[in-house]
Amino acid sequence: MNTTNLPTTLVVLGAGASVDCYATEASNLVNLEPGEYLALPEEMKQLAMQYDGVVKHTPPLTVDLVNSLRPHALGCAQLLSIIETHAKRAAAAGSRFDFEDTLRTIFKNVGSNMPDEFLALRKAIAKRMRLADEIGMRVPTLYTELFARFNHSPKTQGRQFAVLNMNYDRLAEYAINNQAIKPLIEQNVSKFNRIDLFQPHGNCAWTMTKDQLPQGNESLPLFGNTTNHVCLNNPTPKASDAPAIALPMYGDDQSKTVWPQSHVDALKVQLRTVNHIIVIGWRGADKEIVDLVEPILNHIPVKSMHLVSRSSRGTSEMRTNLASWAVAPDIDIVEYSSGFREYVDDMDSPLEQLYPL
Repeated sequence: MNTTNLPTTLVVLGAGASVDCYATEASNLVNLEPGEYLALPEEMKQLAMQYDGVVKHTPPLTVDLVNSLRPHALGCAQLLSIIETHAKRAAAAGSRFDFEDTLRTIFKNVGSNMPDEFLALRKAIAKRMRLADEIGMRVPTLYTELFARFNHSPKTQGRQFAVLNMNYDRLAEYAINNQAIKPLIEQNVSKFNRIDLFQPHGNCAWTMTKDQLPQGNESLPLFGNTTNHVCLNNPTPKASDAPAIALPMYGDDQSKTVWPQSHVDALKVQLRTVNHIIVIGWRGADKEIVDLVEPILNHIPVKSMHLVSRSSRGTSEMRTNLASWAVAPDIDIVEYSSGFREYVDDMDSPLEQLYPL
């Protein structure tokens, strides 16, 4: 079927979406008290026992970053200690710990002296994220519920969805593929029905060779022009391969993306028919993504934009950062500050009104 002219819903997923994405089954699984696993079905019991104390429902790029990475920090213990020092200073000052800004500062000061530690940090993050994905492979998440609604609501017939995922994890991918866990090796975009997935910041299963990473040269963007050499969802990465995740080391917005050009081109095609936008847990602070989407949306009649966060402060920040996406004269902007879970489950939420089941 030719989908070029189908109306499109642009869905943007930020860190706030992955933090909240585990549905009741998974949340219960990762928060079990000792002995509670005995009442679980056998498959769930084995999973709970295997990952008890390791897999949490909050991704690692949070205030608990250091503790979540320590078990996987082979070769980057010194770098983690420096990051932890910055986190403690932020806590003592009562300010928010900003991992990205902290990493830029550290890299600027000592990056050229610690290239192996920065590479090891990439590997630790990718490994930790893969462990978190183990639950998403087996049990439903809020992503599962969201994409099921996209596929089954009578209001979504004849519509396609472009999912722009800013996270490194594969939870959205598993949900789109209906838990089938089919490896998507060397495909430009993972597809299930009318839902296409794009990951500008990379993926914990994507790899690239170590020599494609610059070593302390601030004149180079993080991945240079090598993004078309990324191996997507590599099932057997070599020990020398680097995870293709866009850690912000250079303070250059362009360095925060790693997706191949073919993904960028495919998204631009879909953006031409966008009339609904749903943003979940993403502040809109990634200027390179805002700027990529803006000129296309400025020439089409977008009807609605839902901004979903855990607080009114969050939705207000989203509205400010994404003002350039909302220039259509009759656009309906909804700020929903009750979080991702309520947005999906509440029968009176804006999602239910837009795409009822």
